[in-house]
Amino acid sequence: FFSSRRRHTRFRNVTGVQTCALPIWHLADTQRVQSLAAETARIYVQNLKAMQALSKRHGSHFMSILQPHLFSTAYQRRTADIGEMEKLTDRTLPSTRAAFDAGYLALRKEIGTLAGEGIDAYDASGLFAAKQDNIFLDMAHVNSIGNRMLAEYMAEWVRRQTSP
Repeated sequence: FFSSRRRHTRFRNVTGVQTCALPIWHLADTQRVQSLAAETARIYVQNLKAMQALSKRHGSHFMSILQPHLFSTAYQRRTADIGEMEKLTDRTLPSTRAAFDAGYLALRKEIGTLAGEGIDAYDASGLFAAKQDNIFLDMAHVNSIGNRMLAEYMAEWVRRQTSP
């Protein structure tokens, strides 16, 4: 839990990393970005291990997916949304791509480590590489087509887990 005395609000993040409210003042400092990426990866692993343990204690199966975003893959076909969202991001959040690149590189490295420790952790960051439609609403959010692609990816995992 995070509590703020000034606002009297609480925030609970159960599913992963909240990226929408990250401060951006440090993005011009490459060393700072690298340091934050490494710290993010450390906390990511710590949190996923805790969620795995909690799920196991309650008899549930845990799965973690590193979700795709605008900058997480090379696209086979550049649809209009990619260019539009790149321009929007460059205009409104300059240097964000470098931060996402550093952060996702660090997180991707940890996916293999987690899988090696028996945690179902998957890197879906390349899921949209072959997309044919406009799906991006901004650099991190997708429309119903993108959400369906991610849901189908997850459903396939569930099918594999429940098959005899």
